[in-house]
Amino acid sequence: MKILIIARGYPTPNHPLFGCFEATQAHALQKLGHEVIYIGLNFYSAKNWDIIGTNHRIVDGINIYEHYFLAVPYRRLMPEVIIHHVLKKEIIKLYKKVEKLHGKPDIIHSHYLNISVLASVLKKKFNIPWVCTEHWSIINNDILPEYVKNYGKLTYPYADAIITVSNSLALRLFQHWKVRSTVIYNMVSDAFFVKNTDTPNRLGFRFISVGNLIHRKGHDILIDAFKKADFDTNVSLTIVGGGNQRSRLQNMIDSAGLTARITLMGLKSQQEIQNLISESDVFVLASRKETFGVVYIEAMAKGLPVIATPCGGPEEFVNHENGLLVPCNRVNELADALKYMHKNINEYNKDKIRESTLKKFSETSIAQKIEEVYLNILKKRHDTL
Repeated sequence: MKILIIARGYPTPNHPLFGCFEATQAHALQKLGHEVIYIGLNFYSAKNWDIIGTNHRIVDGINIYEHYFLAVPYRRLMPEVIIHHVLKKEIIKLYKKVEKLHGKPDIIHSHYLNISVLASVLKKKFNIPWVCTEHWSIINNDILPEYVKNYGKLTYPYADAIITVSNSLALRLFQHWKVRSTVIYNMVSDAFFVKNTDTPNRLGFRFISVGNLIHRKGHDILIDAFKKADFDTNVSLTIVGGGNQRSRLQNMIDSAGLTARITLMGLKSQQEIQNLISESDVFVLASRKETFGVVYIEAMAKGLPVIATPCGGPEEFVNHENGLLVPCNRVNELADALKYMHKNINEYNKDKIRESTLKKFSETSIAQKIEEVYLNILKKRHDTL
């Protein structure tokens, strides 16, 4: 079938996280034999005026159209109804351009509510079967901003199917909008399941953490816990990611006297992250809130045991065979978990962790579940004609 994916963007070397989940999914669906066209919607500031508009490229056989909007502080400058009207006209114009080049899609699949609210316009105007997948962490809160509530009202009732990436997020959608969804976890790129044959050229024991340097990811808790664990000098912690808390976290590390043992690596490409995980012993991320937590799965795909928090996703897949769950915001308990992993690392079977993860979260396994959702929608539509 012909599938049109509408996403946040498409990963680039400078922005490796833009649309990373969506891009992996698009290529997995293509591997099942479908024709996939990909629209990425990006918002850029006025200083990037030269790239505003639509760019086209082909990556591994997928036509990618990235549309760059000019990002301004809309909600402070104009009413929401006007914002939505402007963006609605843009997405319709972009869709018509793509349809003229590639034909009408059999199904549209959008990701994230702030993107899906625009994709819903295409369902309403062109009556194309439409699926939306929800990943957005902002929804995983008791109280939502008014614009998010409005987005949900404009979006979810019109979807032919709603997919959520965890049971906790499915409960949130029902809590906020009384809509039901199908839970299909995020997939892990097949590249993470490739076994490294080289032995890491390093001494000592390494914990690794991957996540944006923002409050929600809990790196401050991890640094405090690592300090409290009081390891020998051969134990280190590597943190991969970029974000607005980098200076604060570096100051914490320096003040704790751990500059030589905790390293903030900054943003890295997927390949670099794979290599760093392969060269590590344990993955740890003390998130305060997640909608799934694909990075834990990526580490498990490499055979690493994980230390996680029950923050909205990991509690659904972390168990005694692949890691430990520690309550959120608990420095003492996290320090104990770090020490336990360091002492008992040989209790975890890397091959067993990897094989279990492959069975549940591989590209093929998850893509087939998504494909089944598409086929059910198309069958229902055919039966009603």
